[in-house]
Amino acid sequence: MPKPNTIWLVLLLSLPVITYSQSINYIDVQGIDHYRIANDPLEEFIDRSEALTPEQVMEHPFTSIEKDKLNKSRIIEAPHFLRFNLANSGDRPAEALLFMGRGIQYDLFRLDPVKGNMIKEPASQFLHSDVLMNDVPYSAINIPAHGQTTFLVKPDLHFFNKRFLDVAFVNPDHRTSFEFSHLFSPVRSFSLLAVLVLGIMTAMGLFSMFRFLSNRRGEYLYYGIATCLFSINFILELLAYFNFSSGFFYTETFRMHCLEFGGFAFVLMFISRLMDLRKINPDLNRMIKVLIGIMGSFTFIDLFLAFSDQRHYLSVDIYYGLEIFLLCTCTYVVISCFRTSSRLSWFLLAGSIAFFIPAAIGLYLTQGNGHSITGSHFAGEASAIFMCGILFLLFHLLLASGYKSNHIEIGRMKAIEYLRLENDKKDLEQYRAVMEARDKERNRVAQQIHDEIGTGLTSIRLNSEIAERRQGKDWKPDFERISAITDKLMDRMNDILWSMNNRNDSLASLVAYLRHQIVEYFESHHIDLRLVIPDHLPDLEISSPIRRNILVSVKEALHNIVNITHGTRVEIEFIADQQFTIIIRDNGLALSESQKSAESSEIQDLDARLRSIGGAYSVSEGKNSTQQLQVPIR
Repeated sequence: MPKPNTIWLVLLLSLPVITYSQSINYIDVQGIDHYRIANDPLEEFIDRSEALTPEQVMEHPFTSIEKDKLNKSRIIEAPHFLRFNLANSGDRPAEALLFMGRGIQYDLFRLDPVKGNMIKEPASQFLHSDVLMNDVPYSAINIPAHGQTTFLVKPDLHFFNKRFLDVAFVNPDHRTSFEFSHLFSPVRSFSLLAVLVLGIMTAMGLFSMFRFLSNRRGEYLYYGIATCLFSINFILELLAYFNFSSGFFYTETFRMHCLEFGGFAFVLMFISRLMDLRKINPDLNRMIKVLIGIMGSFTFIDLFLAFSDQRHYLSVDIYYGLEIFLLCTCTYVVISCFRTSSRLSWFLLAGSIAFFIPAAIGLYLTQGNGHSITGSHFAGEASAIFMCGILFLLFHLLLASGYKSNHIEIGRMKAIEYLRLENDKKDLEQYRAVMEARDKERNRVAQQIHDEIGTGLTSIRLNSEIAERRQGKDWKPDFERISAITDKLMDRMNDILWSMNNRNDSLASLVAYLRHQIVEYFESHHIDLRLVIPDHLPDLEISSPIRRNILVSVKEALHNIVNITHGTRVEIEFIADQQFTIIIRDNGLALSESQKSAESSEIQDLDARLRSIGGAYSVSEGKNSTQQLQVPIR
């Protein structure tokens, strides 16, 4: 049995606790049906000395503070302590689960009513949630039958998790109901909307990347990257409602700033490339580059602001100010593009309006609730509105790029159609030229046949009539003339038929036929002949009119030797390079000496014939006769 002095000592130590217990309200865990949210305001004490023990903290008065006020505080000045009082009116020990919020680590202490000291409770446990498909941190609190206990919580509050403070006491048997009603139900509408928006944005991003891979147009690449950055940002924002790790939220601010400004930077590059501002408006293009540089500079500076408890509010303030500045500047960019009177500007203007209004509303709501994700009927409303604004903007930008692609495709089709018409026109002109050349050749051949064959036949008829009238006289001279005319007529007819045969359109065939005609001609006149023919002749096509004119010109040149120069030895050389050249040398009189003779008109006719096909005829000044015939063949 304890001594009386010991009993009085225990009663004396317990007196402050008993007096305290009579002045406070306890939460009866037996009255927690499913869960109970801690009363707002909370009892809070700030240890500005940062050196007090939990026992010393209990000796100081606690003040009431609202969670929204704690959320809106710019900096975390010192460690915070929260006090809760639980009781059990039942006949058996009762258990409750303490939930402190997302991303919050904490130490839990229990007041020992006998010794008056604070006992540290075990660390929180992560229990798997089928509703959230993640592990949720809880601390198990045991209250004895008809007992009353005071708890002290020291949350590790920072810039990234102070807005998530959400104290609740949960009945272990109804933990699923708490997770569904309090954690999932407020974000269910936002989750469905986010999944729908992300699905649409993913489809638009994939479409733009496929278009980029098909036509390599840079604006589709910029659009795809912007869509990807915005989608990643929204996915992480959605996951924040189902994540409870403090490490995930530690980088949230910097991550969001990088992804959003990165997405806007590529949207600006998309607009610059889509409107071709580098050519049509260089000043506006430089302004866009300056904006991208400002966003990049802020992202670098944000490394030193976003991860600091003392300077984090500067990161948020600069972010909001830069968002407002970018909205105004982008509006100016769109209006400047609209002045170009391009139909693309209508899409940009519509997209800007569809984005500007939701973005302004989202910024206003974000400023109003301080990113709070609890305590509202529809959590994430600011993010949802901003997300819809981004979707509307990207949708109109995709329409603009589609319009430009359609415009380019129409222009390309028009160009192809124009080229096709031009080619058809050229083909028609070529066909017309071929038909005209054919008709001209037919007319020439018909005229030639009429002139030469008709003249020959007329001569044969006249000589036949003369021979018939002689009656008993010598008919031999008349028949000789008829025979000569017939031979000449057949020779002319062979030349015409040979020149019209397409199988004889090569240079080799022309040289072979000329050789045969030259040899046959000089054999009948008993003239010594020497031919110089190249071993290799180029495989070139010679048209029928050119072959005909060359053949006739060569025969006229041979005729000049027999009738004008009277040569007895002849040398003929064929040369085939850029031009087809025939050099005819004989030992007769120089043609220049006989220009005043009656036969000089034949030389002039020969020169005119060669000039009609682009060639030339010349005679050399010398003791002997040299004739040169040149015709282009390449």
